[in-house]
Order: sequence, then structure tokens, then C-alpha cells
Amino acid sequence: MRLIFILFAFIPLNIFCQTNVEVHYKAEILINFDTLQGPVKFKQVLKNSLDKSKLIDFVLSINPIDSLSLFKKDDLKNPSISKLDLLTIKQILDINGVYIHTKNKIIHDYYILEKNLKVEVKDNVKWILTKKAKKIDGYRCLMAKGIIGSGKNVGEIIQAWYTTDIPLPYGPKAYYGLPGLILEIKEKNFVIYANKIKFKDKAIKINLPKKEEIISLKQADSIIKIANKRASEFFKN
Repeated sequence: MRLIFILFAFIPLNIFCQTNVEVHYKAEILINFDTLQGPVKFKQVLKNSLDKSKLIDFVLSINPIDSLSLFKKDDLKNPSISKLDLLTIKQILDINGVYIHTKNKIIHDYYILEKNLKVEVKDNVKWILTKKAKKIDGYRCLMAKGIIGSGKNVGEIIQAWYTTDIPLPYGPKAYYGLPGLILEIKEKNFVIYANKIKFKDKAIKINLPKKEEIISLKQADSIIKIANKRASEFFKN
């Protein structure tokens, strides 16, 4: 009986390790416009733009057999969201391009000033697990606190809700490494939360960049610095 129990205990884990998963997320911006300084008309225009963040769909595609995941904004365009709205929202959410998780690191593939960068981003968050629990989309989730270790948000504390019901260590943006799928991330000015989870019979194809295309964060910073300088000189002339 004990052997049978142990075998059944591993069945859910084995199923999820072989099932491709597609998670759809929404974002809600948490800025308090009543305390924001500036002209009333400007604040209203800004609020109208940022409120449209709820109309954008973000997708996390997971191929557990290949140990890969990919997070990006859904390609479908909503006609009510202008390019200016989207640019403003992206600035707040700090989501740009594609985030590919592979072998305990993230490859951030994005464009800046018409330059395509594929940047290797190593683990940057120290997770502290807690016993706080709640349900998201019917799944029991536990809370983890994360401390960002480097970059422009160094020292910032974030909040993640993950479910061990789906024991896959992936999540939105560049977040990963918890003992279950991350269904919600709360940062300083926004929250990203799952609103739909789909299990796929067919494999989700995730293409990795070529090794020679991948650069370090230090190299990326140097390229961006040069590009910004050239852009500044161009507009001066």
C-alpha cells in the first residue's frame, strides 16, 4: 500500500512535466493619481492611457519537456489602444520584447533605438517563502517575497503568488525559481495576474537565440549608451 501511495503521489508532477501550458495574464497599474503632482488635465490624460493596461493580454508559454518558457505581450492589437498609450503603459510595467527562460537564466530579446539585443539576465531575485495563501483562478497559491539584487530597482521588494498545484518554476517577465507556477506578481506600481490557464496537447515551439547572438548585461549597457549618445547628437544637428 505504501508503494502504491508513493507512485500516485508522483503522477500529478509527471503529468505537468510533460504537458505544455499557456498562461494569460492581465496587468493593473496601482498609481494613486490623487497624490500625483501636475496639472489636472495632464493627470487625467495619463490616467486614461494607463487604465487601458487592462485591455492588454500577456502570455507565458511553457514547454516543460525542453525546460523552456517564453513571456511576451500578446500579438493581437486592440484598436482602442494608441501607440502613445502602449508606450506609456510599457514604461510603467517595464515590459519590453520577449523573455525566454532556459537553464536558470533569462534571455531578454528586445529592440531599443532600432537595435535588436538578446541579453542574458542571470537570477536577480532572492525569494523568501511564506505561509500566506489565497486562491487565484481556482488554484491555491502561496505568497513569496522577493528582494531584487541588482539593476535600477535594486533593493525593491516584490510579492509573488505561486501554486504548487502546477509544479513548474516559471512566471511572468524575468521572474522564476519558485516551487510552482507564478500566477501573480506585485511590484511597486502595478500587479500582473493570471486570468486564464490552458493546457496544450501539442508541443509549444520556443526558439532559442543562437549562442553567438547572446550578449551580457554589461555589453548591452555599453551598446545602449552609445546608441543614446548618437541619437542625442542627431537631434542636436
